[in-house]
Amino acid sequence: MANYTLRVTQNGQTKTAVLRDNQNGRIPAESNTDYQLYNEQGELITHPVTERADDDLLIFADGNKDGSPEFVLVDYFNKNPILNADYVADAGNSLITNDKLAAVVPVAESGAWVKAATVLAATAIGGAIWAVAKDDDNGNPDWRINNGIRNEPTPDTTINTPSITINDVADIKKSAVADSYTISGSLNNVDSDATATVWVSLNGKDAKQATVNGNTWTLTISGSELSAQEGVNAVVATVTATDTAGNVATGVQAATDNFTVTNDLLNEPTITVHSIAPITTESGNTAVSGSLNLNNEDLTREKVTVTVGDKTYDATIAADKKSWTVDVPNADLV
Repeated sequence: MANYTLRVTQNGQTKTAVLRDNQNGRIPAESNTDYQLYNEQGELITHPVTERADDDLLIFADGNKDGSPEFVLVDYFNKNPILNADYVADAGNSLITNDKLAAVVPVAESGAWVKAATVLAATAIGGAIWAVAKDDDNGNPDWRINNGIRNEPTPDTTINTPSITINDVADIKKSAVADSYTISGSLNNVDSDATATVWVSLNGKDAKQATVNGNTWTLTISGSELSAQEGVNAVVATVTATDTAGNVATGVQAATDNFTVTNDLLNEPTITVHSIAPITTESGNTAVSGSLNLNNEDLTREKVTVTVGDKTYDATIAADKKSWTVDVPNADLV
């Protein structure tokens, strides 16, 4: 199952989420927002395959409309989207929404920096250079207009590949299962300006996001979940780092640790008593017998007792441990 990283930037604030195949996650669209979608190799997905559903936009990150979309931008077409896919790709994004309709903004001189987050076009009018741009309230220049040619700053595309380790997970006995367990590990080679995301899976099932604190990570799992499968279990942790420039790197090798769940609890045995024929005399003994199912293997001691009134008799268990018998005085049975 493929994972995708979505980086959403609005007003200088960036949030990152990890999406899975056919997840159909619903994300409210916002105006004045840049959306960058990356594949598992950390490559930006430009010209993503999309489909309009009323005012929502369905995004198929895997490029196929053969299942559910990876996510849905809710109310996207009411948030001033820029629909020129080539322009959006040139801007280093997968999708863009504006904060209002594009305006014509004059540029004082050739080579001046345009204080606009998105430049759509540039032309010379009456000896001055004009740029069609999206307003940018933070005042940071994005691209420079030079005689009608857009010159973009060289993006930072370097990011270290992170690595991850996992601490030993202790074996568990069914007779002493704790309420919860904390799985933990460490991170290495994460850039100082990067945010690390750790996902942990148990026996290949749905991964859960761990809590990252500096160069360590932790995940709390309930005892019932961690001990559910008897025998050998596998915990696998993966890491992805995303820096402030939007570069994404995934750890080359996942961290794996195996632990064993042992069922040391005894199963409840079952026993039956065969019918006893009518007793006509108080003299002599009657053989009382029945069947037995111990429901456990490798037992070192078994015992069957028969109680009649206030008297107790020890029965003899057959060699195959499937039946038992005991002689009871008739006087105690009548």
